Amino acid sequence: FTLGHGAVNTASIVSVLCEALVKLSRGVLLEEMAANFWTSTQHTRWLNADVNNLHPDDGAMTQSELKRLKLRHTHAIQQLGQRLQLPQRVTATAIIYFRRFYVRRSYTVRENDPHLMIPTCLYLASKMEECPVRASVIVLCTSDLGLQRDGYPYTGEHVLANEFRLLEGLQFYLVVFHPYDELPALVRDAGLEDLLDEAWSAVNDSYGTDLLLLHPPHVVALACVLLVASMHGREQQLIDWFSGLDVDLKEVGDAAAVLLDMYTLWSETGSSTIEQLMVKFWRRS
Repeated sequence: FTLGHGAVNTASIVSVLCEALVKLSRGVLLEEMAANFWTSTQHTRWLNADVNNLHPDDGAMTQSELKRLKLRHTHAIQQLGQRLQLPQRVTATAIIYFRRFYVRRSYTVRENDPHLMIPTCLYLASKMEECPVRASVIVLCTSDLGLQRDGYPYTGEHVLANEFRLLEGLQFYLVVFHPYDELPALVRDAGLEDLLDEAWSAVNDSYGTDLLLLHPPHVVALACVLLVASMHGREQQLIDWFSGLDVDLKEVGDAAAVLLDMYTLWSETGSSTIEQLMVKFWRRS
């Protein structure tokens, strides 16, 4: 396009609009975070999402196959965050954006390529968590992850252009409350201070599931505490403590079961299995 005497780059226009929307959303986010989870859009708009709903365009894939691919791509976001030395909260927010997006969108290369959505989610999350990273830098690191056999085809411009698609898919609801905030106090109150690091790792692992689209953050944190205590044979220590909490124990148990299933799925999903799924995935593009 041309306007006056200068050329107007379409990607630049989209980028400016996205920046304005992100700043607006950031203001809403700060306002909501100053309130609490129960009044946030995470609770009112995203909790109990239909995570098992297969999009019509994903018909050739089974729910199990999609779950394995999402786990692989979640791990890719974690790797990307580590390469960029970003705070864990940024990576965690990016993963939630990624999983929210595909609740309502087809998981196909043709429409919503996850390999482009991975850096886009991290780019948006870095801005929302006030730790911005340039799109070109994120793409450079993404290209080293080996997501595609024939080389990574995207650039920073692709990420900038894709950001609005991501925002639309999220319906501009960007608030994310994480289990990290409540975990230290819960571990301390349970008398399991020596297991804090392992519980923290379990919370990190929980992002390989859709738990934060199904349960409040404190339930996910409690599930991780329960899981780690059980690994050390100290679940008996939690019985009296749990009975004094105002929480649905069945919900905590269900969340812990989802996390255990994820560990089983990951152990059964070797590199050859992922490669087979990737080949099947690309053929559908």
